[in-house]
Amino acid sequence: MNTKWKIIVLVMLTIVSVSSVFLYFYVKDNRAALNLLIEKDISKVQEIIKTLEEENHRHYKNRIAGLVDYRTFPNREKMIRAFALRDREKLKQLSRPFADRFLQENSNFSSFSWITQENIVCTRLLAPQRYGDDISAIRPDIVEANRTQKPIFGYMTAPNGLEPRLIQPVSYEGKPVGVVQFGLSESMLIDIIHKKMDTAVAMVIPNEKVFHRKRI
Repeated sequence: MNTKWKIIVLVMLTIVSVSSVFLYFYVKDNRAALNLLIEKDISKVQEIIKTLEEENHRHYKNRIAGLVDYRTFPNREKMIRAFALRDREKLKQLSRPFADRFLQENSNFSSFSWITQENIVCTRLLAPQRYGDDISAIRPDIVEANRTQKPIFGYMTAPNGLEPRLIQPVSYEGKPVGVVQFGLSESMLIDIIHKKMDTAVAMVIPNEKVFHRKRI
């Protein structure tokens, strides 16, 4: 190779080397900026979820506790007695006005169920054709609420995402008879995050069962 071509090759190698260095730092800076942006978005989503959880907890905690407090609200005694006696038809009849009221107040209201102390579904107000199934294996939160007799609020995996669930133990004449559950639609979480962040939002749930809960 003559001197001319050696110089050309050397210059080309120098240009490639310098370009590679600039490209490396460019990619590195952009990756750092992207990671920082992602971290900020994650923090925003976490704050939104925390605020939403606190608001739902505060709003529904007293209402669901009051729903089963027939000593303070005697007109609810027949409903709780029907649950204790496993009188499904009467329980549906007496519970339906409460379900209708919740649906009118919040379009994201998605479930209202009575589950026995043995973790058997007595009735689902919004899906009355489905009852009698043992949910011990798929609802550890309900099993825990029945076992501890303490209310629980948390997020439970559903077919399309995470649903906020509130579970309240129920007693009649001093004896535990099961729990009542409220659920809100998984779309509520997506919609609120989308609205507050003004960006496209999707939720991915791993194959493993996920349940985040806290006693209240």
